[in-house]
Amino acid sequence: MDKATVAKRAMTTTTAAPGLAVAATDPIRSFLLTAAASVDLAADLRDLASGLISDPAVTYRALRTIWCVTPPDTRPQLRDLLQGADFVLPSPKPVKSDQLKARLEKLREIQERKEYAELVRDVAPPSKDDAPVFNEKEKNVNQRKGGENTCFQQIRR
Repeated sequence: MDKATVAKRAMTTTTAAPGLAVAATDPIRSFLLTAAASVDLAADLRDLASGLISDPAVTYRALRTIWCVTPPDTRPQLRDLLQGADFVLPSPKPVKSDQLKARLEKLREIQERKEYAELVRDVAPPSKDDAPVFNEKEKNVNQRKGGENTCFQQIRR
């Protein structure tokens, strides 16, 4: 694979998917500085190296691509370059479903009503809306239980 192909591949892979990243240590920054100033590298790889110098983390793919294209006599050993560097793992952003958003909104409204009722409890008489909110399934279960209790009460008499 020639240098131009490697450079094109590096540019497309680093912008599309970040992948594994390592913290930019002094040896990595030093290597990127020399790569950015090197005339042996393609212009787009020099631009990539100069852009990565100030970043707190560098993608391993971009670093390795620049390292592979750099002449062996001017580059450090890869293990020396990565020694002491920590992996940077991005935390995924939680995705909220529409159902969850609707439920959270409903719970916020209920909480706001409770807080308002607490504020005006001394001023306003209690309303029927203060009763707990049940869904249809819970209402049916409670109605059945109430019916069973009535039956047992009649049998005991």
